[in-house]
Amino acid sequence: MVSGDSKRAAEAVAKEVGSTRSWPRCCRRKSRHREEAAAAGQQVVMVGTGHDAPALAQADVGIAIGTGRHAMEASDVTLIRAICAAW
Repeated sequence: MVSGDSKRAAEAVAKEVGSTRSWPRCCRRKSRHREEAAAAGQQVVMVGTGHDAPALAQADVGIAIGTGRHAMEASDVTLIRAICAAW
């Protein structure tokens, strides 16, 4: 689970989705991690905002958060409002 968020937040999300590994504070290498996972035959789900549009478009499933035009155009799903405040 690759995240630009804090270590605590990244580990919490990784645990929630069943991932055994997480890379927190990882902003610039998201696309590289996605490429490595895809090359290993893993399915990739990307959740992000506008600056993540390239990775959202390349993921098997892209989920945009918010109403940024670039993210919405690049994603398969867009979440408009918060549905949970777990972190």
